[in-house]
Amino acid sequence: MKSLYYALNMAISMFTIIPLPKYEWDESSARHMMKLYPFIGLIIGGLWYVAALLLTALQVTETLTASILLAIPFLLTGFLHLDGFMDVCDALLSRRSQEEKIRILKDSRVGAFAVISLVLLLICQFSALQTLLTHQQSFLFFILIPIISRSLVGYFLITKETISESYLGKLFKQGTGRLDLLILSLIYFITFLGSYLLVGILGIAVPLFMGIAALLLVRNTQKQLGGFNGDVAGYILVLCEFIGLLTLGVIR
Repeated sequence: MKSLYYALNMAISMFTIIPLPKYEWDESSARHMMKLYPFIGLIIGGLWYVAALLLTALQVTETLTASILLAIPFLLTGFLHLDGFMDVCDALLSRRSQEEKIRILKDSRVGAFAVISLVLLLICQFSALQTLLTHQQSFLFFILIPIISRSLVGYFLITKETISESYLGKLFKQGTGRLDLLILSLIYFITFLGSYLLVGILGIAVPLFMGIAALLLVRNTQKQLGGFNGDVAGYILVLCEFIGLLTLGVIR
């Protein structure tokens, strides 16, 4: 239990900006972080949901509400995953050799491809959020979507090859096993039930399309970069959540 406590403490500190009264790093507990990753999604999703309810209750204009809701998950994660998304976009869209793509991935400078990708992402995600504001029942998906994305990313980080330079990727993967995969898989499939209960049969399109998107993105990054690391995890997480919101906007 103490090891799980350390892992949760580490996960909240690493993947969110939520302050903790005491932070302890215990490398041997890192093996539990991926199975707890969906719980981080629950925290972020819960705050996202509460913000949506509060803004709606205060009758804030739809445009401003959508703008704030767009920013909340990025703010809560300290832009960690968005940074990975931009780095990977720069690398993949460069159309260079694998070695050059990995060099670009590690480069701290922001390129044109990252900026263009970010602008397109924010425009489309803003539009999807604004569409959802007329369907308050859909607000509960603000809780489900971050859980889905993190269960998928956690699963693939454990099962896929890690880029050799990725220390954290190897750390999170080391010591994991079938129990971790079972927990992550079970959480993902439970979200199908939750989605169905919220909006009916069409609701299962959200976790389904997020899962398909994650699988395709993983295959593409494995092919082009030769493995998985923190930046790739952020890239897949951001795009999975985007696909989830886009799908929800279409079916609603």
